[in-house]
Amino acid sequence: MPAKIANSSRYRTAISRGLKEVREHLVTQTELEQRTGISQQLISRYESVTSDLEPSVSTIYALEDAMAVPHGSVLEAAGLIDDELLATLTVEKAIRLDPKLSDEMREVVLVTYRTAVRLSAAGQAR
Repeated sequence: MPAKIANSSRYRTAISRGLKEVREHLVTQTELEQRTGISQQLISRYESVTSDLEPSVSTIYALEDAMAVPHGSVLEAAGLIDDELLATLTVEKAIRLDPKLSDEMREVVLVTYRTAVRLSAAGQAR
């Protein structure tokens, strides 16, 4: 089962608004359908604040990829993610997409990066 962001109408409404806000500046629902294979009707339902339908995290990522925006952009527009977390997601995406890294090296770099972020956050909390 795909991961969901949250299980409340407040979060679904925020995600709907965030998706619509990001998409409206970049593409139409029909263009997004052509890029993702997700039907325009389903995209419309994701954007509807009255719908109980919530996209999975992987669906949000696919929509963000099709709009050529960093992962986390929809959640940022929804007010559910801050700049620091968004930067982390962008760095991690860059690491995952780097063609010069083997799968094993990519995992090492990701673990190292995440550890450095945690240690930095712990040091700032003191």
